[in-house]
Amino acid sequence: MEAFMSGDCHELLEKLNAQQRSAVEPGRGVILVRAGAGSGKTRVITRRISYLIAYHGAIPSSIVALTFTNKAAAEMKERVESMVSRGDSPYIGTFHAYCLRLLKINRAFLGMPDFLVLDADDQEKLMQKIIASAGLSKQMNVKSVLHALSSAKNGSIDGVLNTNLIDHPVMQQLCMVYEQEKRQSHCLDFDDLLVETIGLFKRNAIFREQFRARVRHVLVDEYQDTNRVQHALLRLMACDDSNVFCLDSLCVVGDEDQSIYSWRGATVSNILEFSRDFPQTSIVTIEQNYRSVQPLLSVANEVISHNRGRMPKKLWSEREGVDRIRVVRLASDRNEGECVTQLVNLVKRQLKNQSCAVLYRSHYQSRTLEEALVRSSQPYHIVGGIQFYERQEIKDLVAYLRLSVNPFDRVAFLRVFNTPARGLGAKFQEQFFALWDQEPLLDFSAVVSRLVEQGVVTGAKKDSLLKFCQILGKMATMTSPSSALEFVVNEVEYVPYLQGAFEREVARDKAENVRELLNAARAMEDRGVTSIPSFLDEIALLQEHSKPKDSDDSALLLMTFHAAKGLEFDTVILVGLEDGIFPTSRSIDNSYAVEEERRLLYVGITRARERLLITHVQQRYLFGRVTQQLPSPFLDEIPASLARQDDGTSWYSSQIRSYLDQWVQGRSCASARTPVMGLPSSFSWNEPFEEPIIDPFSSAKVAPVIEKSRQWKKFQSVNHRSFGVGIVKEVEDKGCGIVYLTVHFSCGVKKINSSFLT
Repeated sequence: MEAFMSGDCHELLEKLNAQQRSAVEPGRGVILVRAGAGSGKTRVITRRISYLIAYHGAIPSSIVALTFTNKAAAEMKERVESMVSRGDSPYIGTFHAYCLRLLKINRAFLGMPDFLVLDADDQEKLMQKIIASAGLSKQMNVKSVLHALSSAKNGSIDGVLNTNLIDHPVMQQLCMVYEQEKRQSHCLDFDDLLVETIGLFKRNAIFREQFRARVRHVLVDEYQDTNRVQHALLRLMACDDSNVFCLDSLCVVGDEDQSIYSWRGATVSNILEFSRDFPQTSIVTIEQNYRSVQPLLSVANEVISHNRGRMPKKLWSEREGVDRIRVVRLASDRNEGECVTQLVNLVKRQLKNQSCAVLYRSHYQSRTLEEALVRSSQPYHIVGGIQFYERQEIKDLVAYLRLSVNPFDRVAFLRVFNTPARGLGAKFQEQFFALWDQEPLLDFSAVVSRLVEQGVVTGAKKDSLLKFCQILGKMATMTSPSSALEFVVNEVEYVPYLQGAFEREVARDKAENVRELLNAARAMEDRGVTSIPSFLDEIALLQEHSKPKDSDDSALLLMTFHAAKGLEFDTVILVGLEDGIFPTSRSIDNSYAVEEERRLLYVGITRARERLLITHVQQRYLFGRVTQQLPSPFLDEIPASLARQDDGTSWYSSQIRSYLDQWVQGRSCASARTPVMGLPSSFSWNEPFEEPIIDPFSSAKVAPVIEKSRQWKKFQSVNHRSFGVGIVKEVEDKGCGIVYLTVHFSCGVKKINSSFLT
């Protein structure tokens, strides 16, 4: 770690490029620093803080630096402390932590002698009590009401909660009671910290005067992740009562191309329109990247250039490279898993000490990858998530299966007897297991019968218990794991239960995992695992083999694109680049959502230091059946001159291995500028014959049929098995018999490989 005393101003500027120095040196004014991925933004912020103190003579306590995570704040503190002399120090922390500090110091202005902050669990308990008191426990979900309240607070830029932002009138009333009881308890919740601080600025002239006398320099990191309330708060901190800038300096650092959290309330317009709110802004754009080789940056630049909601910026690097990006189309998701494991093993063997990570759009995509890694004995770790078969919703449904084949399984019964909720609480559990301990030879349904006979459970509880037993009794007669799973998901209304118990995004992820479990069951059935006990055995083995070993540094990292933000790896594999998966089907009809999806891809590409593999498949098991997949439209935005794109839909296992081996070793098996169909040119016919790794779920031929003789024309009528009849708008001949058609269907305009059309 570099160490600088306060007088060593010139040393603070050493090793900074010209753009970085332009962001560090000014002591006055408003600066917007557009720092591209890997451009050293943390160094810029910490050097700027130190330079303000060492060169401009700023009092350390007059400096406030705000960021979004405690981890980022801790890193900044460590760097700044190593560069300035001990003593008075600047404030470095999160928005919420700083607001809490201001409110605690100025609590007299709040009308409360003191207050505590409710955590998420406290909030839920309070709202649950209010809902129960209103007799709405069956109609209202606690998390949904709190989510609506949080959204309203994050839209309340005037420092006063606007309950009109809550659409549901009953939710409005519940939230008003919640706010009243919370105040009476002398408590605030997490969202209040920002809203109340805005109110403090707006309503108290004494506080404003004291703040402006004390704080003269403000810095904000990751500005593209701010929401409307945080932006409004910054304006109050930086401007006087006439809305004129009144600090010595304001510096915000961010990158609109990495704005990927709109679902959390972040708005990219805060950074795009920053100069409108602060007309005197000087903009510094830092484009030199210190992480990635230039070919990776060229691809990232090309992809993100298709977004309209951005300012021009092109990343560049002094690090050169050749043939660092491959885009490969494979036959199926099973082939994709095979490809991932092959590349990971090659990187580990040939490029020792190099890091590797796999990124996917949604958590449910990890299942096929996990199974492939287990088959190849490759340890892995899921960053920011849980292994597929360890996820709550998966364990719930597996417990139903276990109980259906083993009615003595107490652990399984304990997990599902009240999931989804059947009104059976701790008292019932105590009575049930007390009887089961007395009569250990009874199975769970016999224990239920005894309790009903004894009148221990009556009314609605009795009815729900008997239905529970009927469901499991029916499952016990089923032989197919997939049919049993589908039956229980429908009978217990498991997906509606998820939608009521969790916030929308979380519930959607969990529902996708449920669908993926059904896909796994059908896939195993096609491989001969046709009974429920054998399916449970397979899952148990997968769980055992996937357990990470202690201190296993060789474990492959799996994560979503969102979880990868802020991380970097030597080799990055992006899987599932298919239309409807990435971009998601939810975003296709919304141009703003598509732009955020493109930013997410940009983030994924710029995580790589040395090489990048992008995969997409022809067939994927989705929604309980094999579906024909189209490449992501984002792939059309990558020119062939920047990334080699290969068709591996007819490759054997050895061909995948040979292809990747030559790439990792830097030996190209064909022109890096030409798409390759079928066999790599280096393939030897003397190799042992192997069957192609076709998707086991389908007997359909894997390779697309290239209709070389057919002439495609504009305004021609065509038919697609999923989209129906459409009219050709554009014809694009890619060569090698590959033709892409832009077709107008009733569901919208799609760009499709002609092999999928008749």
